[in-house]
Amino acid sequence: MAMKACDTLEDRFKEKGYAKIREGEFLLQDKSRRNLDLRLPWKFVMKPGEQIYMSIKFHVDSKMRTTCPHCGTENKAPEGQPTFW
Repeated sequence: MAMKACDTLEDRFKEKGYAKIREGEFLLQDKSRRNLDLRLPWKFVMKPGEQIYMSIKFHVDSKMRTTCPHCGTENKAPEGQPTFW
C-alpha cells in the first residue's frame, strides 16, 4: 500500500519540523497555487520536475516579524507579499 503524502512528509521532516507537519500547520500548493491533496499517495501529489510551494504556519507576537522564527533569515519580501525563507 502506498504511503499517503502526509506520511511521507512526516518522515522527511522527522529531524526538524515534525510537529508542524504532524499538526497540519503547513500548506503545499502547485505552481498555480492550488492546494495539494495530501490524503493521496505521494506519487499522485508530487510529479518529477514539478515546482511546489510549501508554507509553514508560525504563531508570532502581535508585532510584525521581519525574520523567520525558526532560522532567523531576514524577510526581503515587500509587505503584503508571500514570504520566502
